[in-house]
Amino acid sequence: MATMGQGQFPAKSGARNVTLGTILFQANNTSDPAVANTEDPCNFVSTIVYSATGIQTITLRDRWQFVHATAQCLDTTGGVIAKVTAVVQGRAAANTIVLQTEAADGTPTAMTAKDIVVTVALYR
Repeated sequence: MATMGQGQFPAKSGARNVTLGTILFQANNTSDPAVANTEDPCNFVSTIVYSATGIQTITLRDRWQFVHATAQCLDTTGGVIAKVTAVVQGRAAANTIVLQTEAADGTPTAMTAKDIVVTVALYR
């Protein structure tokens, strides 16, 4: 059996200097997420700030040329999604990722004591 990245199926990409990782935090919908409920194993995050109902802004510690992010809300009540609504990328300004949790009709929805996972691909 072949293993991805070796032998018959080598992993190839035109991208150079790409870093992949995840950030997990617990939304409380009243203030910034608690550090105790945040997992950032790659040390990407400078701050996570509660902006408004259902909206959080993640500021990255380092500056990256390109920032690609996806978000998922770990909610079992159904009908709530997390999405990335804006990204500031490029080395000229602090990189930020704006997330919104929303109901099926698109209105921002408060998430309390629910985890949000952000998967990022960062390019130098």
